[in-house]
Amino acid sequence: MRIGKIFILLFTFISVSIHIDMNANTPKTPDFAYPKTVSTESLRQLSAALKTDDGPKVVRALMDYYLARTAIDSGNAGNALAKIDSIATASSDDILKSMLFTLEADIYSALYMNQRWKYDSRETPTTPLPDDFNEWNGLQFRSRISALLDKALNFTPALKTVPIGKYSSVIDLSAGGGNSVSSITVVRTTEIYYPTLYDFVANRAISLLSSNGIINSVLSWGLLTRHDLYTALPFSKYDPNVGRILELYASLLKFHAPGSAPFINTDLQRLTFISERVYQDNSMSVSDRKSRLLRELYDENSSSEYSGDILLAFPDSYNDPRWLYASIGHNIKTYPAYPLKNNLINKRTRIAEQEIYVTAPSVVAPETETELKLRISNVVSGKVYI
Repeated sequence: MRIGKIFILLFTFISVSIHIDMNANTPKTPDFAYPKTVSTESLRQLSAALKTDDGPKVVRALMDYYLARTAIDSGNAGNALAKIDSIATASSDDILKSMLFTLEADIYSALYMNQRWKYDSRETPTTPLPDDFNEWNGLQFRSRISALLDKALNFTPALKTVPIGKYSSVIDLSAGGGNSVSSITVVRTTEIYYPTLYDFVANRAISLLSSNGIINSVLSWGLLTRHDLYTALPFSKYDPNVGRILELYASLLKFHAPGSAPFINTDLQRLTFISERVYQDNSMSVSDRKSRLLRELYDENSSSEYSGDILLAFPDSYNDPRWLYASIGHNIKTYPAYPLKNNLINKRTRIAEQEIYVTAPSVVAPETETELKLRISNVVSGKVYI
């Protein structure tokens, strides 16, 4: 495992990542006693935080403790994880319990993914579960991660009431990626797209289940449908991990108001997840079906500033470029403060580019007919020299 940072990440449509930065106070000069010092200090801070019921400080102290103990000896990971689990189990604070179970799942995921090939190649019995995670197989890791996420999500009603900013001391809301905006703007935008701790935990669960699970299920074409129809569908027939992901998307859609940034962001992620795994109907391609749903989603939410997210999700090769070009222009003019306005401007520029693209066979026999394929964009007339 790469020691130094434990990341609890949310990957948003606007390329903002939220993470826990474990290196903020690392000294620049070598201090070989530092991990032991941090370990001792983190236990002191943990005790103080528990006495004052300060959830964010409890999480911070346990993260510091884990990293310090594993920096001394990677073999300490099991005991450090047991410490986190014991605090989570004993706590009467539902929010703290959820955050610690999510943290545990994140750590087990990092341990598993670091040597996944080794764990997945083991053909050992599923039960009993060895005390030492180093002896687990891949299924046992995935089962533990899934169980921890289920525990974290048991407190959904409480999580929905807590703004994500309450845990800003351990969730780095200012860690932007890919956008030339100020740190303050990134924080504000992150809180708009992920306003509550439920958004944080649910999206993290989706990410972990997607990356750690072996998803072999081919999804039904019927899942690639409008959000209002989707939320009424049953998901029990699918692989448990896939079913859980589908349920979380439905739950998030029901939680947020149509037209809001979290609602639009969730539906875009849902459509991408399903379209990448759906069994294609012969009547229409997956990309065409997804584009049609994006068009409907935009029409429903065009009065929202964040409808720009939907326009950015369209492929540049969308089959109605005039509509896409005009819609982008409308959004740029109507919502000048939209965080990704420059992305829309760039997309509109790409759509308007003139292009004649020719493809031909690399080898052709003499005196045989040859087929050339042309793709023409925004060109009234032109010449192709062969």
